[in-house]
Amino acid sequence: DEVNTAFMAAVNTFKNLGFNITDAEIPKWKWPQIVSDAEKGAYHSQLILKQKDQYDPSILALFAIEKKPSSTDYIIEKNKLDDDRMNISKHLFQNIDVLILLTTLLPTLKIEDARTKGNFALSSAYISPFDYYGLLAISIPCGFSKNGMPQGLQIAGPRWGESKVLDVAQKYQKVTRWHLKHPIIF
Repeated sequence: DEVNTAFMAAVNTFKNLGFNITDAEIPKWKWPQIVSDAEKGAYHSQLILKQKDQYDPSILALFAIEKKPSSTDYIIEKNKLDDDRMNISKHLFQNIDVLILLTTLLPTLKIEDARTKGNFALSSAYISPFDYYGLLAISIPCGFSKNGMPQGLQIAGPRWGESKVLDVAQKYQKVTRWHLKHPIIF
């Protein structure tokens, strides 16, 4: 509830700024596990050899069980992903300039709580679509939760839409002061 309250207050701020707010739906997507596994493996394999002690054991365990895709499977899935990325901006941003949405579904955790709950303590459900579609997004504070941690507002835009996203973020921050407040550490 507190995350939604902060988000709805942000929506009202945008309305007061003269923005036209409308509902939009992000198209369904399925993360291409083959692409993800191949790219994570390619990136991390050499690092793990040199800096294995700096990796969390649970992350190392995930790398150990991941299937190594064939080159053919990787290329097929990567081509599908590239097609989705090329088409999404035209489709999703046909009638809107940017998306505003929560950064996370739950209040931000303090570091000790995040360590206790593990690597996947917070859902990435609201940020993953932008990774998948290769769209830019920025997260800015839009309030603080009862635990003294900042709540995030995400602004996402089309390919090559950095100026739009940054302009909307700047307009919001000019009329709010959330970005000037610091988390309570105790």
